[in-house]
Amino acid sequence: MIYAYRILSVLIIGMSMLMCAQMIKKSEQSNHERIETMSNQSQSKWLDVINASKNVGAFTAKDKFSSPVIIEWKILGTTSPDFAPTMRSIADLATHAFTSVELQFLQQHPQAMTTEGLYQDNLAEFQNQGTQFDWQGIENKIASIISNLYTTMDWSKFGGDDRYIFAMIKDEKGGLLGFITFFVRPSYAYGDCKVTAMGIMPAAQNRGLGKLLMSSIFEIIRQIQRIFLSTRVTNVKAIAAYRSWGFVIDKNPMQEPGHTFNPDYWIFMEYRTEQTKILQEAARTLVK
Repeated sequence: MIYAYRILSVLIIGMSMLMCAQMIKKSEQSNHERIETMSNQSQSKWLDVINASKNVGAFTAKDKFSSPVIIEWKILGTTSPDFAPTMRSIADLATHAFTSVELQFLQQHPQAMTTEGLYQDNLAEFQNQGTQFDWQGIENKIASIISNLYTTMDWSKFGGDDRYIFAMIKDEKGGLLGFITFFVRPSYAYGDCKVTAMGIMPAAQNRGLGKLLMSSIFEIIRQIQRIFLSTRVTNVKAIAAYRSWGFVIDKNPMQEPGHTFNPDYWIFMEYRTEQTKILQEAARTLVK
């Protein structure tokens, strides 16, 4: 389970994919206190809201060049029979997107191969190569790890009460252009959700599709109050995009018990609806 969470963390948006099921601390002390004092009844109420929501739907929208796109979404638990097929449907894009993010990170921080749990377990064969690393071999290994996560892992064993919100953006012919995955678990504060993964096809980038995907959560679940995420510190393009959408640094992120994120390697960000309306305004352009 911890292994799966570590992997998804890396992915987590940064696109992001590999942080999938990791918990993050709330950004301000006041928010941390809000979680500590939150009752089980409040936690249950948030999950009840998610479970009572419509669990599948679609929007039409236009990219920043006015080209039409379709956003299809669904809310799934890991035990749903549609969970594994949905993961497989985005596997190729996720593998491409997250491999490049992780490779870039390791090329700038090769020492992480001996300190990050994920790499200690999976890149042992590359750790004693001095300064002449086999980057092609490392890239292939990372791609294999990510691909297996989306295509072969049995997620039904994990987080039965957790809910994943998948949103896939497509062209008019049904071709996949990008995706985002949001995550809600019973312990989250009312209105909180986490972005665990996002990726855009290379040929579809710079069309504003990422912003459309990120904003879609406000139409899927209108009670959302806070979105939080993490990504590699080297993923500067994604960090800049998040800032432009209204995200700010989460100064006090929650660490997953048993796995502490190195702040030299990760950046944590959050979006609060009481502080900005950028994504809510973007969401209003989506047509059901």
